[in-house]
Amino acid sequence: MDPARRAPHRLAQLTHDYSLFAPADATAPRVCRDFVRAVLFTHDREPLVMPAALCTSELVTNVHLHTKGSAMIRLRLGPGRLRVSVFDESPDPPVVTRSAAGAIACWGRGARPRRGDGGHVGRRGREGGAVR
Repeated sequence: MDPARRAPHRLAQLTHDYSLFAPADATAPRVCRDFVRAVLFTHDREPLVMPAALCTSELVTNVHLHTKGSAMIRLRLGPGRLRVSVFDESPDPPVVTRSAAGAIACWGRGARPRRGDGGHVGRRGREGGAVR
């Protein structure tokens, strides 16, 4: 953030956390994509906007297509680091597909599937799948 826009009485915040709950309908990927773009533009991180918006859109689309519940997106922005996590309410673990060459397919740029029993629990204590 531009120092001229910062209030003089506030210290610089190193990490920013944002969350959004998206409904289980066809508008969710666009709403989440626009949310990520708005946060990154607000924090002057233009080079990250397109890759992060594309990855977010693909992950939320997968939630919409393959689960029946809503999606939750968490964005953590720190100095030199961006983490986008997408959670769903499905009790089923994420399915990882492999290509003919044996490489992991359809998970985007280094996204990793997570489960509620690996230290990540769904909203309000319910177990759910997550992808980072």
